[in-house]
Amino acid sequence: MLITLGIIGIVAALTMPTIMQNVRKVIVVNKLKTNVATFQNALRMAESKHGELHEWLTCGTQQEGEENFQGNCTKRVFEEYFAPEFKVLKVCDNTNMNVCWTAPKALNGDSLNGNTNNNPKAIGFVLANGTSCYMWVGNVTTTEPHIQIYFDIDGKDRGVNRVGADVFGVIAKSSERRGFTLWDNDADPKSLCSKTSTDAKNGQGCGVLIYQNGWEIPKDYPISF
Repeated sequence: MLITLGIIGIVAALTMPTIMQNVRKVIVVNKLKTNVATFQNALRMAESKHGELHEWLTCGTQQEGEENFQGNCTKRVFEEYFAPEFKVLKVCDNTNMNVCWTAPKALNGDSLNGNTNNNPKAIGFVLANGTSCYMWVGNVTTTEPHIQIYFDIDGKDRGVNRVGADVFGVIAKSSERRGFTLWDNDADPKSLCSKTSTDAKNGQGCGVLIYQNGWEIPKDYPISF
């Protein structure tokens, strides 16, 4: 009996780390899918009320001398089109962003190049499910207006705060009419989800790799869970 219990204990000790790793992977993927669906549904609801994204993502014309035009645009787009479709606990602007958002690191641990902190045209908000979000509207005076949202599936004060691990991004381009897609879906995702890449945007392709792998974390994924 003692020998049997000892063998069971050894097997459990060997397998438990793998089991826990798999559980953490499932949690990450489920939270990723849930939040992407939340953003997609919010945009669909907004479009059903206000017309397609390309019809209202302009914010008018920038006036001479107007300060933070794109920041005001982000605020208006969020308040008028998205806030009614989200369950939001709190909203922040550039004066109190640290209440809603902590700027993440790239996959390699460096500071992320991607307007993720102290961006005057961004707002932060926290969803009822605890997800911390960082959103901005860009290029509204050009032919390529778009909305970008980074989101931390653990919230601002939990997890590793790293893109590709618990921080991901979506983008909606008014010209493409595809709604929100994982960012960066236009690049080779492996080039922006690599252990060896020194690109300051490294990690931004990781969500796409998970999606392309049937919403499962690939075996060669560069982050351990």
